[in-house]
Amino acid sequence: MMVDDLQGEKNRKALLENVKDFQKKVERYKMTLLFAQANSDGCSLRKDTRAALLASKRAIDSRAKSNRDELLSSASVLSEKQTSSEKTT
Repeated sequence: MMVDDLQGEKNRKALLENVKDFQKKVERYKMTLLFAQANSDGCSLRKDTRAALLASKRAIDSRAKSNRDELLSSASVLSEKQTSSEKTT
């Protein structure tokens, strides 16, 4: 009877150790999945941020070009008026 009890106790300890090892592996796997998801989210966030930044830069450049063109056209109109008034006098 004592031998059976000792063998049963050893089996229970071995089983408990296997369960603990399995739980550790499950937790490690969950963490791996979490890190992979976070990495994927980070890449996606970087990509979206870069796209938004480039769109903003294009809008700013377009606005600057429009302002520059407007200033140049108004400057040419002023110089034409000045030239024509000099010719009449």
